[in-house]
Amino acid sequence: KVISLNIYVIIYIGDIMKYKYFYIEDSNNKSNCIRRSLCKIFNLSYEEVFNELCNIQNKLNKDSYVDREVFETYMKNKGMKELNISNIKVKDLKLDNGSYIVFCYNKKDWYHMIPIIDNTIYDKSNECLELEVIKVYGNNIENK
Repeated sequence: KVISLNIYVIIYIGDIMKYKYFYIEDSNNKSNCIRRSLCKIFNLSYEEVFNELCNIQNKLNKDSYVDREVFETYMKNKGMKELNISNIKVKDLKLDNGSYIVFCYNKKDWYHMIPIIDNTIYDKSNECLELEVIKVYGNNIENK
């Protein structure tokens, strides 16, 4: 059974970007930023995303579904394109309306993934705003 918690806290960041609290987990009270992001962007269940990622993991012979090649293959199969955006903080992103996934990190050893839909960041904490962007992926948009 998937548990979904729909509590929204809206924080406005600058003139364009907003933050809304978003968190979902599986029946074991476990959650993962990759699965959360993909669920939000593609409007799929937590279990469905997990199963699809595991299928790709097995096909690519990877140790985990959180391997970058696995989730990038998943997103590519769903029509997402890599955008030429990096080396900027999440809070400083300037994106057109649309659906995006941002792969980011703290410039050390902690990596994170967040969904952005129509300039609203959906995540479990607004601490993601200070993370450094590694890559941005866009859904059904032209590569800029």
